[in-house]
Amino acid sequence: MLGAKKIRPIYIAASMVLALLLGLVQPLLSTAEERGLYFVAGTFAAEGKPHFPALNTKTNRLYVSDPEAGAVSVFDITRGVKLTTIATGAGAHTVMVDEANNLVYVTNKGADSLSVIDGNEDTKITDIAVGNGPHGLALDSKQNRAYVSNTGSDDVTVVDTARRTVIKTITAGTAPWGVALDAANGWIYTSNTDEGTVSRIEVESGKTLAKIIVGGRPWNLKVAKDNRRVYVTNESDGIVSVIGGDKVLLTIPVGKGPHGIELDNEQQLAFVAATGSSQITVIDTKENVVAQTLSVDAAPSAIAGDYRKNVFYVANQGAGVITVLRAQAKTAEYQR
Repeated sequence: MLGAKKIRPIYIAASMVLALLLGLVQPLLSTAEERGLYFVAGTFAAEGKPHFPALNTKTNRLYVSDPEAGAVSVFDITRGVKLTTIATGAGAHTVMVDEANNLVYVTNKGADSLSVIDGNEDTKITDIAVGNGPHGLALDSKQNRAYVSNTGSDDVTVVDTARRTVIKTITAGTAPWGVALDAANGWIYTSNTDEGTVSRIEVESGKTLAKIIVGGRPWNLKVAKDNRRVYVTNESDGIVSVIGGDKVLLTIPVGKGPHGIELDNEQQLAFVAATGSSQITVIDTKENVVAQTLSVDAAPSAIAGDYRKNVFYVANQGAGVITVLRAQAKTAEYQR
């Protein structure tokens, strides 16, 4: 009997290895992956080259930039119809909504400006001159601040959104494509595309506290509130780099040409738009594993979400449509 007890664990382990090699047993999956969280619920026409979406959940309006048109289209998401188009400036790129004040902000890469849109009237209020080639944008509505990363001048413009004036300019890395705010610590992070790094910068002093080497051509990035991890899309490597403590903890394959990334901090999920493989990769940020991969229309570039309703909107610049993702009904513990 003693001999049998010693041999049995070895036998089971050997059997599992053999079964894995033969493909009879799948590796352990995350809870999120087992559930199959989201599905493609439909699409609606966006026309042009929809690039970056931003959602106002209070008004049910989706704002989508089109760099080629230099404009932002406004959609009623309850009906999936376009309401109007607002000219902002050449190379309109990143869009963000300040729901508290019903304002919309747009970086115009070809016009070196940040546009401010009145969400009540859906008209442009003003343009604020920033650095050269503005692309990324982060908002801090509580402090009335906007942070604009300028790819051409290698810096970040800090804007007072109440007065609509520039406060200061902070030096970043080479070609900072994206910018993300860690308000709790008073830091911003920039993804420096041309040098393959992410900078951690103290806002008050403007001092670069760290530079972290990541994958090839980092584009966009977000800070997870729950674990203070930074998630960075690396376009040329097809990965997301996960940063913690000023180092890359791990990388996650997400498909060709990952561009936009959106975080759902409550559900601990990240949504990544892989432009080159026309897919959305859903990452379980608690376990840092791929939970799901969804095929969408051509060349998805960025995502916006209504976290309370578990609905996400994907801009597909190659197909001229917006894809709607909804949570599966069976994921009961993920519903609010």
